[in-house]
Amino acid sequence: MNDRVQWIDVSKGIGIFLVIIGHTMIQGELRGQIYAFHMPLFFFISGYLFSNRRYPQIKQFVLAKARTILIPYISFSIISIVLMKIFQGGVIDFSSLIRSFLLSERNGIYFNQPLWFLTSLFTIEVIFYLLIKYIKKQFYMMLLVTAMSCFSVSVLDAVAGTKILPWSFDQSLYFLFYFAMGYRMKLTASRRANGTIKKSPLFMVSAVLYLLFLMDGKIYAKIFQIAIGETWHLHDYLFLYLNNIVWAMIAIHFIIYVSQFLSLSFLQYLGKNSLILLALHVSLGFNIINRFGASSLQAIFHQPNLLGLIYTILTIILLIPVITLINKYFPCILGRKKERKTDKTSNTKNNG
Repeated sequence: MNDRVQWIDVSKGIGIFLVIIGHTMIQGELRGQIYAFHMPLFFFISGYLFSNRRYPQIKQFVLAKARTILIPYISFSIISIVLMKIFQGGVIDFSSLIRSFLLSERNGIYFNQPLWFLTSLFTIEVIFYLLIKYIKKQFYMMLLVTAMSCFSVSVLDAVAGTKILPWSFDQSLYFLFYFAMGYRMKLTASRRANGTIKKSPLFMVSAVLYLLFLMDGKIYAKIFQIAIGETWHLHDYLFLYLNNIVWAMIAIHFIIYVSQFLSLSFLQYLGKNSLILLALHVSLGFNIINRFGASSLQAIFHQPNLLGLIYTILTIILLIPVITLINKYFPCILGRKKERKTDKTSNTKNNG
Protein backbone atom coordinates (compact mmCIF):
# COMPACT_ATOMS: atom_id res chain seq x y z
CA MET A 1 0.00 0.00 0.00
CA ASN A 2 1.47 3.34 -1.08
CA ASP A 3 -1.24 5.28 0.74
CA ARG A 4 -1.09 3.58 4.10
CA VAL A 5 -3.60 4.32 6.85
CA GLN A 6 -1.56 5.58 9.78
CA TRP A 7 -3.76 4.29 12.59
CA ILE A 8 -3.68 0.78 11.12
CA ASP A 9 0.12 0.71 11.19
CA VAL A 10 0.13 2.11 14.72
CA SER A 11 -2.43 -0.47 15.89
CA LYS A 12 -0.42 -3.27 14.30
CA GLY A 13 2.72 -1.82 15.85
CA ILE A 14 1.17 -1.93 19.32
CA GLY A 15 -0.15 -5.40 18.59
CA ILE A 16 3.16 -6.90 17.47
CA PHE A 17 4.95 -5.33 20.44
CA LEU A 18 2.44 -7.10 22.70
CA VAL A 19 2.91 -10.36 20.78
CA ILE A 20 6.68 -10.24 21.34
CA ILE A 21 6.57 -9.29 25.01
CA GLY A 22 3.82 -11.86 25.54
CA HIS A 23 6.28 -14.57 24.48
CA THR A 24 8.88 -13.52 27.04
CA MET A 25 9.11 -14.38 30.73
CA ILE A 26 6.56 -11.79 31.91
CA GLN A 27 4.31 -12.71 34.81
CA GLY A 28 1.07 -14.60 34.31
CA GLU A 29 -1.35 -11.78 35.09
CA LEU A 30 0.20 -9.43 32.53
CA ARG A 31 0.43 -12.22 29.97
CA GLY A 32 -3.24 -13.01 30.53
CA GLN A 33 -4.22 -9.39 29.83
CA ILE A 34 -2.19 -9.40 26.61
CA TYR A 35 -3.41 -12.78 25.40
CA ALA A 36 -7.01 -11.71 25.95
CA PHE A 37 -6.96 -9.50 22.87
CA HIS A 38 -3.63 -9.33 21.02
CA MET A 39 -4.47 -12.01 18.41
CA PRO A 40 -8.12 -10.89 18.08
CA LEU A 41 -6.69 -7.43 17.33
CA PHE A 42 -4.69 -8.75 14.36
CA PHE A 43 -7.63 -10.71 12.97
CA PHE A 44 -9.85 -7.65 13.45
CA ILE A 45 -7.44 -5.45 11.48
CA SER A 46 -7.12 -8.16 8.82
CA GLY A 47 -10.89 -8.08 8.45
CA TYR A 48 -10.81 -4.30 8.12
CA LEU A 49 -8.30 -4.65 5.30
CA PHE A 50 -10.19 -7.47 3.56
CA SER A 51 -11.25 -6.85 -0.03
CA ASN A 52 -12.49 -9.20 -2.74
CA ARG A 53 -13.20 -6.63 -5.46
CA ARG A 54 -10.25 -7.66 -7.62
CA TYR A 55 -11.09 -11.36 -7.41
CA PRO A 56 -14.49 -12.30 -8.86
CA GLN A 57 -13.57 -16.01 -8.79
CA ILE A 58 -12.56 -18.04 -5.74
CA LYS A 59 -9.57 -19.48 -7.61
CA GLN A 60 -8.14 -16.01 -8.20
CA PHE A 61 -8.63 -15.08 -4.57
CA VAL A 62 -7.03 -18.27 -3.24
CA LEU A 63 -4.01 -17.86 -5.50
CA ALA A 64 -3.58 -14.24 -4.43
CA LYS A 65 -3.77 -15.13 -0.73
CA ALA A 66 -1.47 -18.09 -1.24
CA ARG A 67 1.13 -15.67 -2.57
CA THR A 68 0.81 -13.14 0.26
CA ILE A 69 0.20 -15.55 3.15
CA LEU A 70 1.33 -19.09 2.34
CA ILE A 71 4.57 -18.11 0.61
CA PRO A 72 5.67 -16.24 3.76
CA TYR A 73 4.62 -19.27 5.80
CA ILE A 74 6.79 -21.57 3.68
CA SER A 75 9.68 -19.10 3.49
CA PHE A 76 9.83 -18.38 7.21
CA SER A 77 9.38 -22.07 8.02
CA ILE A 78 12.51 -22.89 6.01
CA ILE A 79 14.40 -20.00 7.63
CA SER A 80 13.25 -21.10 11.08
CA ILE A 81 14.38 -24.67 10.53
CA VAL A 82 17.83 -23.45 9.46
CA LEU A 83 18.00 -21.19 12.51
CA MET A 84 16.93 -24.02 14.78
CA LYS A 85 19.77 -26.15 13.43
CA ILE A 86 22.26 -23.30 13.92
CA PHE A 87 21.25 -22.42 17.48
CA GLN A 88 20.24 -25.82 18.84
CA GLY A 89 22.27 -28.24 16.76
CA GLY A 90 21.56 -31.94 16.99
CA VAL A 91 19.88 -34.23 14.49
CA ILE A 92 16.67 -32.99 12.88
CA ASP A 93 13.75 -35.40 12.92
CA PHE A 94 12.45 -34.77 9.40
CA SER A 95 9.25 -36.78 9.80
CA SER A 96 8.30 -34.76 12.88
CA LEU A 97 9.35 -31.55 11.16
CA ILE A 98 7.28 -32.21 8.04
CA ARG A 99 4.28 -33.23 10.11
CA SER A 100 4.51 -30.05 12.18
CA PHE A 101 4.86 -27.94 9.04
CA LEU A 102 1.90 -29.53 7.25
CA LEU A 103 -0.47 -29.58 10.23
CA SER A 104 0.42 -26.01 11.32
CA GLU A 105 -1.36 -26.37 14.64
CA ARG A 106 -1.40 -23.51 17.13
CA ASN A 107 1.37 -24.11 19.68
CA GLY A 108 2.35 -27.18 17.68
CA ILE A 109 4.88 -25.80 15.20
CA TYR A 110 7.90 -26.67 17.28
CA PHE A 111 10.41 -24.93 15.01
CA ASN A 112 8.51 -21.60 15.21
CA GLN A 113 5.15 -21.55 16.98
CA PRO A 114 3.93 -18.05 15.95
CA LEU A 115 3.71 -19.12 12.30
CA TRP A 116 0.34 -20.76 12.99
CA PHE A 117 -1.20 -17.32 12.55
CA LEU A 118 -0.48 -17.34 8.81
CA THR A 119 -2.26 -20.57 7.94
CA SER A 120 -5.12 -19.64 10.25
CA LEU A 121 -5.45 -16.26 8.54
CA PHE A 122 -5.41 -17.93 5.12
CA THR A 123 -8.25 -20.22 6.20
CA ILE A 124 -10.28 -17.31 7.57
CA GLU A 125 -9.78 -15.24 4.43
CA VAL A 126 -11.07 -18.06 2.22
CA ILE A 127 -14.04 -18.80 4.48
CA PHE A 128 -14.98 -15.14 4.64
CA TYR A 129 -14.67 -14.75 0.88
CA LEU A 130 -17.23 -17.52 0.41
CA LEU A 131 -19.53 -16.07 3.06
CA ILE A 132 -19.79 -12.60 1.57
CA LYS A 133 -19.98 -14.03 -1.95
CA TYR A 134 -22.98 -16.23 -1.27
CA ILE A 135 -24.69 -14.49 1.67
CA LYS A 136 -25.69 -11.05 0.49
CA LYS A 137 -27.41 -9.77 3.64
CA GLN A 138 -24.91 -8.65 6.25
CA PHE A 139 -27.20 -9.57 9.14
CA TYR A 140 -27.44 -13.23 8.10
CA MET A 141 -23.72 -13.36 7.36
CA MET A 142 -22.85 -12.05 10.83
CA LEU A 143 -25.36 -14.44 12.39
CA LEU A 144 -23.68 -17.39 10.67
CA VAL A 145 -20.20 -16.14 11.62
CA THR A 146 -21.27 -15.87 15.27
CA ALA A 147 -22.77 -19.37 15.16
CA MET A 148 -19.57 -20.81 13.68
CA SER A 149 -17.46 -19.01 16.28
CA CYS A 150 -19.70 -20.22 19.09
CA PHE A 151 -19.52 -23.77 17.70
CA SER A 152 -15.75 -23.63 17.87
CA VAL A 153 -15.95 -22.88 21.58
CA SER A 154 -18.80 -25.21 22.57
CA VAL A 155 -17.83 -28.25 20.49
CA LEU A 156 -14.19 -27.81 19.46
CA ASP A 157 -13.13 -26.17 22.74
CA ALA A 158 -11.24 -23.47 20.84
CA VAL A 159 -10.72 -21.19 23.84
CA ALA A 160 -8.98 -23.85 25.90
CA GLY A 161 -7.19 -25.18 22.84
CA THR A 162 -7.46 -28.84 23.84
CA LYS A 163 -8.52 -30.08 20.39
CA ILE A 164 -6.32 -28.16 17.96
CA LEU A 165 -7.18 -29.16 14.39
CA PRO A 166 -4.91 -29.06 11.32
CA TRP A 167 -4.17 -25.50 10.22
CA SER A 168 -5.67 -24.47 13.56
CA PHE A 169 -9.11 -24.73 11.97
CA ASP A 170 -10.86 -24.64 15.33
CA GLN A 171 -9.04 -21.42 16.17
CA SER A 172 -9.88 -20.00 12.76
CA LEU A 173 -13.60 -20.49 13.35
CA TYR A 174 -13.30 -18.70 16.68
CA PHE A 175 -11.24 -15.77 15.35
CA LEU A 176 -13.53 -15.50 12.32
CA PHE A 177 -15.84 -13.41 14.49
CA TYR A 178 -13.19 -10.72 15.04
CA PHE A 179 -12.30 -10.76 11.35
CA ALA A 180 -15.95 -10.18 10.45
CA MET A 181 -16.24 -7.39 13.02
CA GLY A 182 -13.25 -5.66 11.47
CA TYR A 183 -14.88 -5.91 8.05
CA ARG A 184 -18.12 -4.51 9.48
CA MET A 185 -16.20 -1.58 10.95
CA LYS A 186 -14.78 -0.78 7.51
CA LEU A 187 -18.26 -0.81 5.96
CA THR A 188 -19.52 1.49 8.69
CA ALA A 189 -16.53 3.83 8.41
CA SER A 190 -16.93 4.08 4.63
CA ARG A 191 -20.34 5.70 5.14
CA ARG A 192 -18.94 8.40 7.40
CA ALA A 193 -16.67 11.35 6.94
CA ASN A 194 -12.93 10.88 7.47
CA GLY A 195 -11.62 11.01 11.01
CA THR A 196 -14.90 10.21 12.76
CA ILE A 197 -13.31 7.47 14.86
CA LYS A 198 -11.85 10.19 17.07
CA LYS A 199 -15.36 11.46 17.71
CA SER A 200 -17.09 8.09 17.84
CA PRO A 201 -18.99 7.62 21.13
CA LEU A 202 -18.49 3.84 20.87
CA PHE A 203 -14.71 4.14 20.70
CA MET A 204 -14.51 6.85 23.36
CA VAL A 205 -16.68 4.90 25.80
CA SER A 206 -14.74 1.69 25.10
CA ALA A 207 -11.44 3.47 25.77
CA VAL A 208 -12.66 4.82 29.11
CA LEU A 209 -14.20 1.49 30.13
CA TYR A 210 -11.05 -0.45 29.26
CA LEU A 211 -8.90 1.79 31.43
CA LEU A 212 -11.45 1.54 34.24
CA PHE A 213 -11.60 -2.25 34.02
CA LEU A 214 -7.81 -2.49 33.94
CA MET A 215 -7.59 -0.59 37.20
CA ASP A 216 -10.12 -2.90 38.83
CA GLY A 217 -11.01 -6.10 36.99
CA LYS A 218 -13.72 -6.88 39.53
CA ILE A 219 -15.84 -4.08 38.10
CA TYR A 220 -15.99 -5.73 34.68
CA ALA A 221 -16.65 -9.16 36.17
CA LYS A 222 -19.51 -7.81 38.29
CA ILE A 223 -21.10 -5.81 35.45
CA PHE A 224 -20.86 -8.74 33.05
CA GLN A 225 -22.26 -11.17 35.62
CA ILE A 226 -25.26 -8.94 36.30
CA ALA A 227 -25.89 -7.95 32.67
CA ILE A 228 -25.36 -11.37 31.11
CA GLY A 229 -25.02 -14.14 33.67
CA GLU A 230 -27.94 -13.33 35.96
CA THR A 231 -30.18 -12.01 33.20
CA TRP A 232 -29.78 -14.72 30.57
CA HIS A 233 -28.66 -17.72 32.68
CA LEU A 234 -26.41 -18.97 29.91
CA HIS A 235 -24.54 -22.26 29.76
CA ASP A 236 -20.98 -22.02 31.06
CA TYR A 237 -19.34 -22.33 27.64
CA LEU A 238 -21.59 -19.63 26.15
CA PHE A 239 -21.00 -17.35 29.13
CA LEU A 240 -17.24 -17.81 28.71
CA TYR A 241 -17.51 -17.20 24.97
CA LEU A 242 -19.36 -13.92 25.38
CA ASN A 243 -17.12 -12.86 28.23
CA ASN A 244 -14.00 -13.32 26.09
CA ILE A 245 -15.48 -11.58 23.06
CA VAL A 246 -16.84 -8.57 24.95
CA TRP A 247 -13.56 -8.02 26.77
CA ALA A 248 -11.50 -8.43 23.60
CA MET A 249 -13.71 -6.04 21.63
CA ILE A 250 -13.45 -3.37 24.34
CA ALA A 251 -9.66 -3.74 24.30
CA ILE A 252 -9.54 -3.65 20.48
CA HIS A 253 -11.62 -0.47 20.40
CA PHE A 254 -9.27 1.03 22.97
CA ILE A 255 -6.17 0.25 20.87
CA ILE A 256 -7.76 1.59 17.69
CA TYR A 257 -9.00 4.74 19.43
CA VAL A 258 -5.61 5.47 21.00
CA SER A 259 -3.95 4.84 17.63
CA GLN A 260 -5.88 7.76 16.16
CA PHE A 261 -3.80 10.13 18.28
CA LEU A 262 -0.40 8.46 17.97
CA SER A 263 1.90 9.32 15.11
CA LEU A 264 5.01 7.68 16.55
CA SER A 265 7.24 6.58 13.69
CA PHE A 266 8.52 3.73 15.87
CA LEU A 267 5.06 2.17 16.16
CA GLN A 268 4.37 2.76 12.47
CA TYR A 269 7.63 1.01 11.62
CA LEU A 270 6.68 -1.97 13.76
CA GLY A 271 3.25 -2.09 12.14
CA LYS A 272 4.60 -1.97 8.60
CA ASN A 273 6.99 -4.82 9.39
CA SER A 274 4.77 -6.82 11.74
CA LEU A 275 4.93 -9.93 9.53
CA ILE A 276 8.73 -10.17 9.75
CA LEU A 277 8.67 -9.43 13.47
CA LEU A 278 6.02 -12.08 14.03
CA ALA A 279 7.95 -14.68 12.07
CA LEU A 280 11.45 -14.06 13.43
CA HIS A 281 11.19 -12.70 16.96
CA VAL A 282 11.38 -16.17 18.52
CA SER A 283 13.48 -18.11 16.02
CA LEU A 284 16.10 -15.38 15.57
CA GLY A 285 15.71 -12.57 18.11
CA PHE A 286 15.18 -14.64 21.25
CA ASN A 287 17.75 -17.23 20.18
CA ILE A 288 20.46 -14.60 19.75
CA ILE A 289 19.73 -13.08 23.16
CA ASN A 290 19.59 -16.48 24.85
CA ARG A 291 22.86 -17.51 23.24
CA PHE A 292 24.89 -14.40 23.94
CA GLY A 293 23.30 -12.27 26.64
CA ALA A 294 20.64 -14.07 28.67
CA SER A 295 22.77 -14.71 31.76
CA SER A 296 24.00 -11.11 31.90
CA LEU A 297 20.50 -9.70 31.50
CA GLN A 298 19.09 -11.99 34.17
CA ALA A 299 21.84 -10.92 36.54
CA ILE A 300 20.97 -7.25 36.03
CA PHE A 301 17.19 -7.36 35.75
CA HIS A 302 15.50 -9.54 38.36
CA GLN A 303 11.90 -8.43 37.83
CA PRO A 304 10.29 -10.71 35.16
CA ASN A 305 8.17 -7.99 33.53
CA LEU A 306 11.12 -5.62 33.23
CA LEU A 307 13.29 -8.42 31.87
CA GLY A 308 10.57 -9.24 29.34
CA LEU A 309 10.50 -5.61 28.24
CA ILE A 310 14.29 -5.61 27.77
CA TYR A 311 14.04 -8.85 25.75
CA THR A 312 11.37 -7.26 23.55
CA ILE A 313 13.31 -4.07 22.87
CA LEU A 314 16.55 -5.93 22.16
CA THR A 315 14.75 -8.35 19.86
CA ILE A 316 13.29 -5.52 17.81
CA ILE A 317 16.70 -3.82 17.58
CA LEU A 318 18.34 -7.07 16.48
CA LEU A 319 15.74 -7.60 13.77
CA ILE A 320 15.96 -4.13 12.23
CA PRO A 321 18.90 -5.05 9.92
CA VAL A 322 17.07 -8.24 8.93
CA ILE A 323 13.91 -6.26 8.16
CA THR A 324 15.91 -3.89 5.96
CA LEU A 325 17.60 -6.80 4.20
CA ILE A 326 14.37 -8.64 3.46
CA ASN A 327 12.45 -5.57 2.31
CA LYS A 328 15.25 -4.38 0.05
CA TYR A 329 16.71 -7.56 -1.40
CA PHE A 330 14.38 -10.49 -0.63
CA PRO A 331 10.75 -9.27 -0.74
CA CYS A 332 9.92 -12.62 -2.33
CA ILE A 333 10.02 -14.05 1.20
CA LEU A 334 6.99 -11.89 1.93
CA GLY A 335 5.25 -12.87 -1.31
CA ARG A 336 6.11 -9.54 -2.93
CA LYS A 337 7.94 -8.66 -6.11
CA LYS A 338 11.20 -6.79 -5.95
CA GLU A 339 10.69 -3.17 -6.91
CA ARG A 340 12.55 -2.37 -10.10
CA LYS A 341 14.57 0.80 -10.58
CA THR A 342 12.27 1.84 -13.44
CA ASP A 343 9.32 1.59 -11.02
CA LYS A 344 11.14 3.78 -8.50
CA THR A 345 11.92 6.34 -11.20
CA SER A 346 8.29 6.33 -12.34
CA ASN A 347 7.06 6.74 -8.75
CA THR A 348 9.46 9.65 -8.23
CA LYS A 349 8.15 11.40 -11.33
CA ASN A 350 4.55 10.81 -10.30
CA ASN A 351 5.18 12.12 -6.79
CA GLY A 352 7.02 15.14 -8.19
